[in-house]
Amino acid sequence: MDISSDGARVEACAPLTPGQTLSLIQPDDPSRPLRCLVVWAGDVGTDGDGQAGLEFLDPPATNFEN
Repeated sequence: MDISSDGARVEACAPLTPGQTLSLIQPDDPSRPLRCLVVWAGDVGTDGDGQAGLEFLDPPATNFEN
């Protein structure tokens, strides 16, 4: 949904929990997944339901803010 050099807001099919770590697969480079920490997850029944905020543990080299 949104991405920056520090993290991303994603929409997930499976529930995500703050504190959980996961790998985000980059469509342009699937051989280099990004390790992420879930820092927040939207509450069920709210506009944020199914969304989560991720912090990159190994920030990508690409500058997403251009």
